[in-house]
Amino acid sequence: MLTERQEKAAAHVYGPMLVSAGPGSGKTRVLTERIKRLLNYTRPERILVFTFTRKAAGEMQSRFAGLTDEATAGKVWFGTFHSIFYRWLAEAGALPPAFLLQRDTSAAEVSSEDDVPDYEELIIHVWNLLDALRPMARYDFILIDEFQDIDPRLYQLVRRMVAPLAHERQNVFAVGDEDQSIYGFRGAGIGLFSQFLDDFEPCEYVELSDNFRCSPLIVDASAKLIEYNTGRLPKALNSTKKLNPKHRKAQQIQINAHLTDADEYRHMASRIRRDKWLLGLSYAQMAILCRTKAQVIEVRGYLKEAGLPFEIKDTGFGVLMDRPPKNAIDMEYDLKLMERFAREGDQNMTVSERKRLLKILNLKKISGEEETETVRTMETYAKASRNVSKNDTKNSELPETPKLPAESLLWGTDYMSRVATYMHKDKIPLSTMAHQALSILCKGEKVDKIFLSTLHGSKGLEFDYVWIPGVTEGNIPYFRQLHTEDQKQMNIEEERRLFYVGITRAKTYLRLSGTFAGADGSLTRDMSRFLKEIGECGIIGRTVL
Repeated sequence: MLTERQEKAAAHVYGPMLVSAGPGSGKTRVLTERIKRLLNYTRPERILVFTFTRKAAGEMQSRFAGLTDEATAGKVWFGTFHSIFYRWLAEAGALPPAFLLQRDTSAAEVSSEDDVPDYEELIIHVWNLLDALRPMARYDFILIDEFQDIDPRLYQLVRRMVAPLAHERQNVFAVGDEDQSIYGFRGAGIGLFSQFLDDFEPCEYVELSDNFRCSPLIVDASAKLIEYNTGRLPKALNSTKKLNPKHRKAQQIQINAHLTDADEYRHMASRIRRDKWLLGLSYAQMAILCRTKAQVIEVRGYLKEAGLPFEIKDTGFGVLMDRPPKNAIDMEYDLKLMERFAREGDQNMTVSERKRLLKILNLKKISGEEETETVRTMETYAKASRNVSKNDTKNSELPETPKLPAESLLWGTDYMSRVATYMHKDKIPLSTMAHQALSILCKGEKVDKIFLSTLHGSKGLEFDYVWIPGVTEGNIPYFRQLHTEDQKQMNIEEERRLFYVGITRAKTYLRLSGTFAGADGSLTRDMSRFLKEIGECGIIGRTVL
C-alpha cells in the first residue's frame, strides 16, 4: 500500500510533475506503479523512461515486469539518455561516423582518436535533428529518474521535446532528490529543480519525505546536516522505523577520534569484526565508504592485514565501465566474449565478434590448431602471471587457482596491460583490476564480503552497517573543493550533500571516525565541520583512541 503522498505521485496522469524524493522514500516503487497505471491511458511502447545508468534501467524494468509481465515491460522504453538517443539516431540512419564505425566493425577497429565515439556528439546530433526525429510523435509520457543527476543540456533538450505540445499534454514526470546531487563536476546542479517548477508552471509538486530505510537517529542527523545547505526544496524528513530494543546502544551514531590513520584503520577493522558477531550481521550487510579512491586503496591494505573479506567498488574499474577509455573498450563485453571463446571456440561468433576477439588476443586469425595452442599458452602464462602478481603486489587479490576458463584468457594475453594504460592516472594495481574484471564473470556468485567503496560509488545502495573513516577537515569536506575560492560555498554544499548520501546509506548502524585526537586526548580543530553541524544528534560519545 502506498502512502498518501506516494499515491498522489503514482496517480498523476496529465501535465508536468516534479517529485522531490528523500533517501529511502520508495521512489522506484512510485515510478513503477505510475508506469503501470499509465497503461490505462496509452500503450506501453508510448512510455519513455530515462535513467542515468544501464543498471538502473535494467532494475527498474525488472521491477516493472514484476508488476505486469515480461512482454509488457519489454515494450516500455527504459534506458539511459545516451542509449535512447543512440536508438533514435540509428533508426533514422543519422548516427555520427564514429558510432557507425563502432557498430559496423568493432570498437577495437577504431584507427585514430578522431574516430573515437564521443557521447557528447550524440546529444549534439539529437539537438540538431530533433525536429526531424519528432520524438513526441511516438511517446505520450516521459519519466525521468534521478533528476538530480541531469545537466542543463539534457534538461533543455527535454524541454524542447515537449515545447510544441499544449501545457496539459507536456507529460514530463521528474523524480529525484536535490539533496543527493553530487555530480557538479559533470554539470548537474540543484538549481534545475526550481527551474523545472518555473519552466513548467503550473506544475504539480509532491514531496516524499518519509524514510523507510534509516533509523530515526540517522534521519535526524542527516536532516540537521543538510539544513545548512541553501537553495534546496525544504523537506520534513521523517523515519518510519523504530529502534531495535535489543541493540539500542549500538544503534546510536558513534564517533571515534584517533591520533594517526594507521590507528584509525586498525581500530575500524577490529570493531567491524566484533560488531559482525555482536549484532548478528553478515559482512555483506556492512560497508566502508571513503571520500577518495586513494583512501580506498589505503584502507584495503589494513583490511587485508586483519584478514577481513571485502570487495572493492568504484576504484577505477567502475570509472572504466561508466566512462570507457578513449579507444571505447567495453570491458564487460570483452570479458564475456573471452569466456565464450574459452568455452565454445569461435564457431558461433559473428564477424564483428571474431574481429573483436582477434584484437583481444593480438592474433591475425584463429584456426582450430591455433586455438588449442593459444589456450594452452594462456594456461601456462596464467600460472606464471599469478606468481609474478604475488611477488609484485603485496596485497594481491588474485585467486589461488583459476576458477573460470576466461581467467586463462585474461592473463594469457596483454589485454589487461593494454587496458591498464588507460587507467594509469588512478594508480590501480593490475591485480586489483583483474580481480574485479573476473568478478563480472562471477557476479552471479554470492559471497560474504564487506563493501568497500568511495562515497560516490555508494549512491543508490543501502547497508545495515556503514563506517565512514577520515571525517576530518580537508578530507570530508575534501580540500581540493575548498581551494576553489570563487565557488567555495557551492563546493562546500556539494561536499555536504556527498556526506549526506554516505550517512543515509546506513539503515541501522552508523560509525564515523577520523584523526582529530590531540596528543593529550582532546579533540582538535581538524574534526570535520559536518560533525559539528550534526552536533549531539543521536551521538553516543566521541571516543578518543
